[in-house]
Amino acid sequence: MEQFELFDNSPTIEELPHQPLSARGLCGPTVAHKIEELHTPCNIAFTTFSTGSSALQNVIGVTYQELNARIEASINALDIIGLREGDNLLVTYPPLVNVFPVEALQRRGIHLLYLNRSSRMSLIESMLNVQPSAILGEGAFIYASMRDAEKLGFPNLFNRTTRIITAGTPLNLDMHEAAQERRMEVHDLYGCQEFGWIACDGIPLRNDLSFMPAEKEWHEVIVGGLPTGDCLILSNSGHMCNRKGRLITYRLKRSVNDIDIVIRASKFKSEETVRRIAKSILRLKGKHVYVSPSVRLGADCTVLELKGSQYNKNTIPSFCIDNAIKTELFDSLAEAQCLYQNDHRHNEVWSK
Repeated sequence: MEQFELFDNSPTIEELPHQPLSARGLCGPTVAHKIEELHTPCNIAFTTFSTGSSALQNVIGVTYQELNARIEASINALDIIGLREGDNLLVTYPPLVNVFPVEALQRRGIHLLYLNRSSRMSLIESMLNVQPSAILGEGAFIYASMRDAEKLGFPNLFNRTTRIITAGTPLNLDMHEAAQERRMEVHDLYGCQEFGWIACDGIPLRNDLSFMPAEKEWHEVIVGGLPTGDCLILSNSGHMCNRKGRLITYRLKRSVNDIDIVIRASKFKSEETVRRIAKSILRLKGKHVYVSPSVRLGADCTVLELKGSQYNKNTIPSFCIDNAIKTELFDSLAEAQCLYQNDHRHNEVWSK
């Protein structure tokens, strides 16, 4: 049999590329997850999953074509926070690194530290052993750790030498008040696994953000033409962490509207390709995309109409996006689909 294998160029299980958790910078524990190996398609950069804040978690694919925008958004966040080369970032919830992604931290020379165990006691122990430049985690978890440290006789463990970066859930206001008393710098990082980081201290991190009027002062957050499912208030008075930030991310609420995305115009000349793009976005990001019966093909730029689903109880006005900058994420996903179509494997030994 070994002689036949000399002429066989399909890989064995040992020869398959293997990407451990450490390759993504996720080598820390959580109590909510298990580690399971899986076959990940070569045409996407990595797989992650939604946070599960409003429903069961689902798998999300991140394409190579969207990585640059996610990396640039992360670097913009690091600039606002003020982390520099050689700084230590203590991550209390490892999956948050997928939102950065890790390439941005490596480019800036940020050292990642993780808890030994996924617990408040482990955070306190880590703080006793090393004084990190910043702590990244959920505000309620960090606030509870602050209170535990005081009870254990370490009232000055959390002090102004360490920044707090809250992410994963809206900024905890009790934690913010406690940090101010300790003269600690607090930053509010908002984003999600589907789209990466979106805003820091109320300041947008991406150029392709749109805000679709929802109800009263609330606006649906749209990234690159795709709705996030979150609603924010836009305020001229500013964010509590930075008065220049208009997005009040600590008052975030989940949308009650199901929004359909309709492709009105596309740069591609094949309607079949446009329909495949719609299907890919559903699979990768879980967003329903429909192709208009009168879709205009070969257009100069993508035109998307966002409107309430026919099943919505509350009717909301449709929202049109016809700006190439504002559809950047959508167009990146479209590019990934087209590259996939044009890169068929012709090797006769390859089969699904």
